[in-house]
Amino acid sequence: MRGLRGSLTRICVLAAILPVAGCALLPPTPQTNALLGDGMVQPRQWENTHLPLVLQDPDYCGPAALAMSLGAIGMAATQEDLGKKVFLPGRSGTLQTEMLAGPRQFGVVSFELPRNLSDLLQEANHGHTPIVLLNLGLSWAPRWHYALVMGYDLDHREITLRSGTDAREVIPLKTFEYTWARSNYWAMTITRPGDLPQSVQPEQAEQAALGFERINTPQQAARVWASLAQRWPDRLLPYLGWGNALTAQGHHDEAERIFKQGTEHVDSAVLWNNLAQARLTQHNLPGAREAAQTGLALAQAREPRWTAALQDTLNTIEQASRPCTTPGSGC
Repeated sequence: MRGLRGSLTRICVLAAILPVAGCALLPPTPQTNALLGDGMVQPRQWENTHLPLVLQDPDYCGPAALAMSLGAIGMAATQEDLGKKVFLPGRSGTLQTEMLAGPRQFGVVSFELPRNLSDLLQEANHGHTPIVLLNLGLSWAPRWHYALVMGYDLDHREITLRSGTDAREVIPLKTFEYTWARSNYWAMTITRPGDLPQSVQPEQAEQAALGFERINTPQQAARVWASLAQRWPDRLLPYLGWGNALTAQGHHDEAERIFKQGTEHVDSAVLWNNLAQARLTQHNLPGAREAAQTGLALAQAREPRWTAALQDTLNTIEQASRPCTTPGSGC
């Protein structure tokens, strides 16, 4: 297909999976116009000349893009390896859900990025290589394709992609936006645990952490949740994920510290319950009781869904506090 500058060979064809905008003679480019007008992206020219090159096999734009992204953060994986995990023969391509899920099996975190051109370019020059989903066909005859953003030049209004078998494809920013907008501006990036994209929103980061911890070790998950808690100290889920990952490793004293830290930022009944459980595990019955009572009062006042759990925790603490009256029972 021609229509971008040069040619994109071995296009990854994928059955339509997203609603696409109708065809227009002169499609609007609001994000390009905003980007060129606000001067927010610095520097104005940037390119990653060290991005690994993987020449895409037929229909393997997804696996090839992921292999290059992994290589960019120092991890080796071939497009054949990734194809076994993400390629869907029935679709002759790879859906976005597989693109996000596949890299997690290599111990990295997959993030969906904000659907914004300015953020996309900022991620690129911060070393978080974005993968974008483009429609290189028409709205009614889509030809879906994954490519990597490897550079841009705002003065010349161009973006540079690594795409298909092209090591360096330079196209106008407006042409890029036409093709990217048809996927509703979908983009992702991958990082090592503990490294967060600059532009990722907390909800996106939490979804990424939840997906990561399902198939990786608690030790790895703790690093991811810790980075979220440090970036967004007033959100509940990172403290729960971090503390629970520490608990799963048997680090109850560290888990107690994180749950207590969480209660200082987010007054939530579930955090008080987990703090009580961590203290109970360490046989700190007075501290466990205090935490459970605080959490129960909070649950009764405004978080009723946690009332039963906290009452159970408190009952367990009270039972553990009773003196043993049966000699030889081991109580």
